[in-house]
Amino acid sequence: MLWKTSCLVPVPKKSRPSDPADYRPVALTSHVMKVLERLVLAQLRPQVRKFLDPLQFAYQPHLGVDDAVIYLLQRAHMHLDGGGGTVRITFFDFSSAFNTIQPLLLGHSHYGSGGEVVEEVEDYKYLGVVIDNRLDWKSNTEAVYKKGMSRLYFLRKLRSFNVGSRMLEIFYQSVVASAIFFAAVCWGSSIRAGDNNRLDKIIKKAGSVLGLRLESFETVVERRMLNRLLSIMDNDQHPLHHTVDRQQEYLLSQAAPAPLSKGQIQEIFPATCPLTVQ
Repeated sequence: MLWKTSCLVPVPKKSRPSDPADYRPVALTSHVMKVLERLVLAQLRPQVRKFLDPLQFAYQPHLGVDDAVIYLLQRAHMHLDGGGGTVRITFFDFSSAFNTIQPLLLGHSHYGSGGEVVEEVEDYKYLGVVIDNRLDWKSNTEAVYKKGMSRLYFLRKLRSFNVGSRMLEIFYQSVVASAIFFAAVCWGSSIRAGDNNRLDKIIKKAGSVLGLRLESFETVVERRMLNRLLSIMDNDQHPLHHTVDRQQEYLLSQAAPAPLSKGQIQEIFPATCPLTVQ
């Protein structure tokens, strides 16, 4: 039947793909199929919830990249605050992990280097966020800045073609702003003042193209951080729910009259505070 047919679109994983493995297949299904999948999922999820890994952030409601990165940072900061001198994080990159790796067997496996030296890197791109060995977010901010500037160029090009203001706003939010604020709740409050100003310049330039006064980088980050905290407290299945739950009464009492300041948010949830990791 046609409603069960999917159209596979190969999306490149890298800028210069040279092998079929360099493409990620994206399946475009009919709206009828999507509705059916949601109906089945609503019935299936409660049945398998107890078998899911509590640290699975993918394909879970109200969880995403932000939560996975925040959890990683929280564990690192807790170790350092507890007197640990260094934090060593090992990343394993499995090909087609969701299709070929069994989580139960993976959890009971022990990985060794076989006597070989494990590659040590100064920074690593984790779920689209560059984490460096000092957590000063310089490498990540540089990558965000370059991506933001390149997308700002296309925004200007669209305006030169006399594209309507509404379409320009949609392009900014979906293409430019999505790159600047990607996972910003994890790193936005910890960057240096100079890096913050560089990102603000992109936003101001975009605002001049749109003819609008856009919110500053810091303002957007603070609002998103607060929303993320409230989301974690409302979700008792979140891995960090109990970490912030004890601060719920204080947070809600402060959030009602006025937005929390950066210092107040960091005091409640220190995962975004800058610390040195060796």
